[in-house]
Amino acid sequence: IDGTGAPARPGQDLLIEGERIVAIGAHGSLGERARTARTVPLPGRFVIPGLIDSHVHLATPPNRARAEAILRRQGLSRSTPNSLASREAMLRELAHVRSDGIGWSREEAAIGLVALAAPVRRGDRTVAALSMACPTNLLNAPSLDELAHRVRRAATELSRRLHD
Repeated sequence: IDGTGAPARPGQDLLIEGERIVAIGAHGSLGERARTARTVPLPGRFVIPGLIDSHVHLATPPNRARAEAILRRQGLSRSTPNSLASREAMLRELAHVRSDGIGWSREEAAIGLVALAAPVRRGDRTVAALSMACPTNLLNAPSLDELAHRVRRAATELSRRLHD
C-alpha cells in the first residue's frame, strides 16, 4: 500500500538496504541484488511504508534533535479537535507509547478514524512500525484492546523474523 489511494499491489517484492526501501517490483523481478538478500516471507500481509511527511518521529533515532527543532519552529498542526496541541501533550503521549508499546491516534488525524502502531525492532533499534487504521464505528473498548494485542503480537513476530 503506497499511501496514494491506489489499490494495493499484491505479489510484490521489496528490497531493503539498511533502513530504506530501495526497490519494489513484481515477485522475482528485482534482479541479482534481491537473489542474494535475506528473505522474510509475509504471505497474505501488506506493507505500508512511512507516509512521507505525515508526522515527525520524536521518539526514535536518528534525527530526534531535528524533529524537536521542527516542532519548536512549526508547532503542532491540528487536523481535528482531538489532535495533540502542545509539545507537552506530545511528550506525555510519547511516554505512554514507550511504556505501553503501542501508539494510538484516536480521531487525531480524522474524525471517525482510529489508528494504532507497534514498533518493529532489529536488536535494540526500532526500524519500522506495524500499523492499522479502522473506522471508529466498527470498534468498542474490548475490540480495541484485542486489536492492540494482535498488532503488538504481529510486530513482535516480524521483529523476531528480522532478527533470525
